[in-house]
Formats: sequence, C-alpha cells, structure tokens
Amino acid sequence: MTQTLFLEDSYNQECTVLIKRVDGEKVILDQTIFYPTGGGQECDTGVLMQNGHAYEVYQVKKEAGQIVHYVKGAETLNEGEAVVKIDWQRRYGLMRHHSLLHVLGAVVYEKYGALCTGNQIYPERARIDFNQLQDLSSEEVEEIVREANTHHCRRSSDHVPDCQQGGGRGDFRHDQNDDQPAASSRP
Repeated sequence: MTQTLFLEDSYNQECTVLIKRVDGEKVILDQTIFYPTGGGQECDTGVLMQNGHAYEVYQVKKEAGQIVHYVKGAETLNEGEAVVKIDWQRRYGLMRHHSLLHVLGAVVYEKYGALCTGNQIYPERARIDFNQLQDLSSEEVEEIVREANTHHCRRSSDHVPDCQQGGGRGDFRHDQNDDQPAASSRP
C-alpha cells in the first residue's frame, strides 16, 4: 500500500520514493505526494526522476485500492530509489478551488438549505452542483460571492493580500461562460 504523503502535508512538492513496480506506463511507489483523481478533483501531475532522467507523470489514479502513477517512458525505469516532484502551480490552483467550494457550499447551505450534490475541480476553475436550489438571479449569485468573500477574509486576513488591504473582495469571483456558471479564484 502506497503511503499518502499528500494527506499529511499538501505543501510538500518533492520527495524521495522507492519504485516498487513498473508495468508498462503504470508505476507503483512506496509513498507519494501526488493526489490521485477522485471526488471531482483532477490529479496532480509532475515528474519522476531517476538516474539523471526526468519522466513525466501525466495521470494518477486509484485502481483496485492502489495509487497508480502513469509515467511517460516508464519502461526504462528500474525498481529502486527515485525523486518525485509535483507541478506546484497546478496543485496550488487545485487547492484554492477545493477550498473555494467548501466556502461556497457553506454559504449556500446557510442561505438556502441546499446541499452539494457534485463538483468538478480544475486548476483554473471549479463547478459545484446543489440540490433544492432554484434558478438564482444575478443579484443572488453576487450576494453569495460577497458572503463567501466576507467569510474567507474573516478566516484568511493574514494570508490574502486583498483582505489585508481592506478591499473585502477576497479571492472569489463568479464567471459566466455561455450558460454554465462557474467560480474561480483570482491568482
């Protein structure tokens, strides 16, 4: 069983691992900092380095209870020590949008009693679905965004520049793309 270091420290960007098994492009490690696809969130990507060569980790999945890293060119890897490094920009975007959905979910539940029934988290945006939620007006959506930012700034004033400057806007904004509302956090 692969030790899930990403659950212990989500800011860990690089570590030494042992390659336990290579099967085509599938690589099993003794431990990993790569978050696998799941729960509506995309996986981390990055590189695996061994013997002076860097290999792209392009997909990470949980299969039959095991975390599997899909690695381009894995056939030249050997069992033994290697170093893995995640794409930090991607991870940080996923983390921010993951947190965003928790805050939005709490605000919508408080205001409307609606529960989250699904979501999709990408590095640059996120989508959340609610039950028992009627079509919202633009004003209602903006009120949810305002409340989410107020809540976020109360909790994050030491870490979020907009909150420190007293702007009160926080990180979140509502984007319209055709008929699909989505939420994003500003970089």
